[in-house]
Amino acid sequence: MNGRLAVVGLGPGDPRYLTAEAAAALAEAQALYGYGPYLDRVPARASQSRHPSDNREEAVRAGTRSR
Repeated sequence: MNGRLAVVGLGPGDPRYLTAEAAAALAEAQALYGYGPYLDRVPARASQSRHPSDNREEAVRAGTRSR
């Protein structure tokens, strides 16, 4: 499998503090995963898939609770 994984903090801070490197990673990403309201802050591209989650799902997603 080829590819690159970038982990970017999306919020809740002021967007002006997003680094150029983080903005570039978001712009180039094929898929975005994260908390829905924070994903909504990222400008949409037609070719990107988005996979929002609810903050109540974090423990399950992180594997700390049974599904």
